[in-house]
Amino acid sequence: MCTVSVYTYDVYSILCRGAGLIMMIDTEKLKQIGSEWIKNDIHRIYFNNIFELLEAEITYHKTGTFDNVKINGQRISNNEANGIKQFAKVWYDVKTGEFCYKNLDTVYFDQIVNKIKAKVAATPEVKQKTEYEMFLETMTKQFESRGIEYRIFENGSIEATHKGIKKLQTKEQLEPVFNQWKAQRK
Repeated sequence: MCTVSVYTYDVYSILCRGAGLIMMIDTEKLKQIGSEWIKNDIHRIYFNNIFELLEAEITYHKTGTFDNVKINGQRISNNEANGIKQFAKVWYDVKTGEFCYKNLDTVYFDQIVNKIKAKVAATPEVKQKTEYEMFLETMTKQFESRGIEYRIFENGSIEATHKGIKKLQTKEQLEPVFNQWKAQRK
């Protein structure tokens, strides 16, 4: 349960209109719209583009401050706009399956969630990565950051060349490293 917000949407309440079917939120699609954040046992996807999701009409002074902000055709005060810009948060809690918010009007929150749902529905299917594929991505980033040449084979083996020494490790040989990586992610 989201402790910060007064109002939440759980994943089962997101109904497909007409057919009356339940639409599960695809977290891979949500990651394309928002930013994933994981810390300890907290797993969230934040949506930092609140004004974009509200389809706000914004004009600025030359100094970069708000001149005029309209949401749903109604002008809001610069003070309220600054409050939204600086303090409003909207996120999807992956563990609970709920959309949550803080420092935002409920009407705006509803509008944002509806916009996110529409974007998710319009986004093509995303192939779910296996844990091993995510592990290989992590290894790739580590190799690249250290300047190590590498090749990853379809069978999951890795061939790495560092300081002129070439080493091939099979998927089975990588198993202990993979298990350690999985344990660190939890």
